[in-house]
Amino acid sequence: MAKVSGGSTGSSGSVTLPVGEDGAPLYSKDGAVVSDANGDLKSKTLQAQEEVGTSGSLAGGAITISNDSGTVIADDEEIAHSAQDEPITWNQIFWVKDLLASAAEGRLDLTTAGKGASISWPAGKRISLVNSSGTLELITPASAISFVNTALDINSAALAGGTTPYAVYAQNNGTTTGFDVVFVPWTNSTTRSVALADWLGFNVYDLTATGKTRRHIGDVVPRIHWNPAAAWSNATTYYNGEKCTEGGHTFMSKASNNLNHATSDTDWWQDCGASPGDGRGMFADEMQFRLLLNAYNQQTKDLGLKCPYAVYTSEVLNNITTPRAMMIDGNGNTVWLTQFLTDGKNETSLIANGADAGSYTSTGIAVDILNDYAPKSSVSRAPGLGQAFAYWSNILSEGYHCAVPVVESNGTPTIAYLSTSAGCLWVAAQFLGTWRG
Repeated sequence: MAKVSGGSTGSSGSVTLPVGEDGAPLYSKDGAVVSDANGDLKSKTLQAQEEVGTSGSLAGGAITISNDSGTVIADDEEIAHSAQDEPITWNQIFWVKDLLASAAEGRLDLTTAGKGASISWPAGKRISLVNSSGTLELITPASAISFVNTALDINSAALAGGTTPYAVYAQNNGTTTGFDVVFVPWTNSTTRSVALADWLGFNVYDLTATGKTRRHIGDVVPRIHWNPAAAWSNATTYYNGEKCTEGGHTFMSKASNNLNHATSDTDWWQDCGASPGDGRGMFADEMQFRLLLNAYNQQTKDLGLKCPYAVYTSEVLNNITTPRAMMIDGNGNTVWLTQFLTDGKNETSLIANGADAGSYTSTGIAVDILNDYAPKSSVSRAPGLGQAFAYWSNILSEGYHCAVPVVESNGTPTIAYLSTSAGCLWVAAQFLGTWRG
């Protein structure tokens, strides 16, 4: 094994490495952890081109490269590998990526399960950030760092709901026990207003002195009004799947032409549980709304919507010759719409199913539109009586996306979302898959 010696030295296994002008160690090509004489990791990253000359000199002392027998194997510009006589450049010997740069133990999470008004980075989960002097520091939050729905973006504007993501940055604030949070709005649902910049192997705002202090830790799409349903009214005719609120609960109509039926009438209404209210739901990370995307320590989670009904629920498809979303109300809304953020690297997948009786139906999946089959979506046809399944899987561009199951028919079949009809097994329509973030 080659040995590097000279100057003040720290140690990593059998490889002795020189330190730089501030006492920070250099790193071996295999990324072994290196400490100084006190056993502490140092944060200064040295650019090999600047610190190591063609003669092999380094601030802090001359360097020699030798094998285990002590034979010097270095020349002015490169090192011959003693076993393979393979040229190795100085950049390969002096690993310029500081090991601290890989530190990001935590992940963004919601302070209330599923949906809530605040996101937090957990206490005690370390992250490395560049300080105002350009030095990388290891930050260990003494308590959870929360950022709430009253936060302002980088332009001092209030966060706005919709389909436009915000990049989330952790910014060094001069302490080692916490950091500040910076929100940067994207230009639109799939285009960042400021492209991520690489620094030491992780993404920062830009390569200015201030920009380097902001480390990208994720993206989020705010949902200002989680529960937009209006209060129940006996003068309103509700469509199949339409929602209203009453007594602190959200209710979903089980059928169209639902007029003047009290929400306590279970033949007409499905109780969806307690309403979060407009004061909550600023951020969402639950099956149907994966709108909190972590840059680090990602997890695979369920995506989609389980059958929301408790009693027989269906709709009639009246010669639907162009794909359209499953079960839409009179306003063109669908209960099945699923929304999510992607990083452009991980695969997202979904499966849809429903049961029909009477005529042929076709089932597929639409992505980012509501009336056409997505590329890479299977299309399944159910004959007369039975179930149709559709599958979709793809790696989408980074940003906001949505998906919905779509159907077609060549007649007027009844498609069931929850069915115990004669001749059918118990069928519960589902729109389920996986997502990573």
